[in-house]
Amino acid sequence: MRVDANMTSRMTVVDGFLCPSRTMKYAGLSYPANRGFSKRDGMDNGPFRSAASATVRYSDIRDGTHSTVGFSEWVKGPCESGPSPEMLTSRSRLGTVYLTEPALTTKEKLNEFLIACRKIDYRTAEISVNDKGVEWLRPGLASSLYNHNLSIDHSSCVSSGAVQSGSYSAGSEHGSGAHTLFLDGHVRWMKSSTDIEVWRALGTINHGEVVSPD
Repeated sequence: MRVDANMTSRMTVVDGFLCPSRTMKYAGLSYPANRGFSKRDGMDNGPFRSAASATVRYSDIRDGTHSTVGFSEWVKGPCESGPSPEMLTSRSRLGTVYLTEPALTTKEKLNEFLIACRKIDYRTAEISVNDKGVEWLRPGLASSLYNHNLSIDHSSCVSSGAVQSGSYSAGSEHGSGAHTLFLDGHVRWMKSSTDIEVWRALGTINHGEVVSPD
C-alpha cells in the first residue's frame, strides 16, 4: 500500500491557520489566499495564482499594497478529516460549496451564475464540495485559495462541478464579516455589507481603481 509522503504534514494542526472561534481543531485552513475576481477570461488578477509560472511581484501590484487583499477568512467545510458520511450529508451555509444550475460555466454565463449563487437555498441545494479548506497543504480554489466574485458571507457555488469557474466567498461564523490581511501587513475587519464593487477592487492588483478600505 502506497503511503502518502505528505500525510503527516497534511494532518498536522497549525493553530495559526485556524480561526480561534472553532471548537474542533482539526487540521485545515481558515485563512485562504486571494486569487482575485474571476472573470473567466483566463487571466488571474489577484496576488496569488494557481499556476506557479504566474508569480506576482510587489512591482506588479499597481493598485497599491494598502488597498490590495492578500488573505481573508472563510468557513471550513463540515467534512473535517477526510472521506466520511458527512462528506455527502452535512450542510453549512458558508462552509459547503453548492451546485447551481448546470452549464453556467462560460465567460458569457458569469453574471447568470453569480445571480444563481446569490439565490441558492443551502437547505435544499445539491452539495458539490464539503471539504473546503480541510487540507491546508493542497493548492487551488476550495483548498487554499478563494476569490472576490461575491460579497463576504455569501454561500460558495460551482456549476456542473467546474471548480475553476466557481465562486468561493470569504466569511466567518463570528459576526457579519471577515478578518482580512492586506499586502502591506495591516489587518482589517471587513463587513459583509461592503459594496461588492469595492470588494472586487480590493481583490485585484492592477485594475487601476482608487479604493481605500478605510
